[in-house]
Parts: sequence; C-alpha cells; structure tokens
Amino acid sequence: MKLDICLRQKKDIEIYHVHIEEDVSNPAKESGLYYPLYRPADKGWNKAKDLIQPLVSGIDKLESYPDYYKNLNNSDVGKYTGLLKASKQLLEFCRDNPEARIEVNVRS
Repeated sequence: MKLDICLRQKKDIEIYHVHIEEDVSNPAKESGLYYPLYRPADKGWNKAKDLIQPLVSGIDKLESYPDYYKNLNNSDVGKYTGLLKASKQLLEFCRDNPEARIEVNVRS
C-alpha cells in the first residue's frame, strides 16, 4: 500500500507532505504506527496534536528493536529506514503545528 500524508494549516495551506512508495504497513502495524499513519480518522485523530503520542511510542519501538522491524515479514532495511525517517519528520511537523489538519491517502 502506497501512502500520502499531508498536514494543512488554515486556509488549506499545505505545510507538510510525505509520499511513501513502499508498503510499510506490516512494520507500521507491529510498531503501533499503523493508525497514526494509515488510518488516523478511525481513531478520531484529525489534528496533528492527536498523532504526537502514538508517533512517539511507535518511533520508540522502531528504534528499540531495529533488527526485528528490519526483518519483519520480508521487510528490508530500506523500508525500515523509510518508515522511521517519515515518522520522525511527521512527528516534528506535528509538534511544530499541533492544530494542522491531517489528510491521508492510501493506495494499493
């Protein structure tokens, strides 16, 4: 599943956008990052501030057990690195822009 995540400020100004081309859903599910990245609306998370704690927790898991996540379900180092980098960047923007609106687009 390909993933696009966008944060928008008032007046629909895009302040952050990430496109993840590779399917990182398995390591995202295992680390607790699936809902913040793929399905925030399912949890009622519609503002950037809603993602901060789940992102912190998921990033901590990825960093604490890198070998596990790198080898998860035929995942590879590139997917792990991409997921970790995108999650950290998103966390930074969420902290800097807590009232930004979240938009997620998942494609097969």
